[in-house]
Amino acid sequence: MSVDIQHLFNTKLPKTFAEDPQQAKSLRKKIQLDLTGEGGGRWMIDGSSAVPTVSEGQPGGEDARITMGAADFQKGYDDDAAFQRLYFDGKMRVSGDPMAAAWMGKLMELCRK
Repeated sequence: MSVDIQHLFNTKLPKTFAEDPQQAKSLRKKIQLDLTGEGGGRWMIDGSSAVPTVSEGQPGGEDARITMGAADFQKGYDDDAAFQRLYFDGKMRVSGDPMAAAWMGKLMELCRK
């Protein structure tokens, strides 16, 4: 299933965070997500603050940065295990905290709420 990435990170995920901040805080990290190509964008997902947030852009101060193509993100949206394959195939790059790659499955759970 194709997902509108812009809507997901600019509208849906912030709403999910507002409705269930405890779930969002379980992420406990600041992750810069850079999705390249058509339909992509850049977002800071902050699950470390008292009020978890999603903000567009690159404010800095992240614990980790995850970079992948928007088309590859689409694959992971439907199949959490795809992120592991993308990571090992070199299509999902992680800098900073290496555990951020494992964090993507939890994020997808929140995105699909």
